[in-house]
Amino acid sequence: MGCFIQSSFIKAQKMSGIVCTDYLICQDRTDLFRIPLQSILYLESQNYIVILHTSTTTHSIRITLKELENILITKDFFRIHMSYLVNLEHITHAGATDIELDNGEHLKISRNRKAAFQQALYNFIDKYT
Repeated sequence: MGCFIQSSFIKAQKMSGIVCTDYLICQDRTDLFRIPLQSILYLESQNYIVILHTSTTTHSIRITLKELENILITKDFFRIHMSYLVNLEHITHAGATDIELDNGEHLKISRNRKAAFQQALYNFIDKYT
């Protein structure tokens, strides 16, 4: 049981280039999940289980949030709270104490992680502008 990143290279239909899509592959007992990273909104820790939230579904995985953080830290995810690891790509608003995701959900930012989160968000924005 565990999770890892898989990169798939596909030739784009309308472009002349190659597109790389990263997937999170997770296995928990008998279930195997292959989820595109860009579709993950956030991951939430609840009682030794991580709930992976996308815009259309959720998956429960028996793994620690710390293990997933170590896997996803280089893929534009940031731990804003002891219970939340968010995909920076889906943040539409960052307030003083919480963030809003593009699906309208609000998540609290830990006071201890706020400064590091703001720096990570600025770095993410700079990377794509």
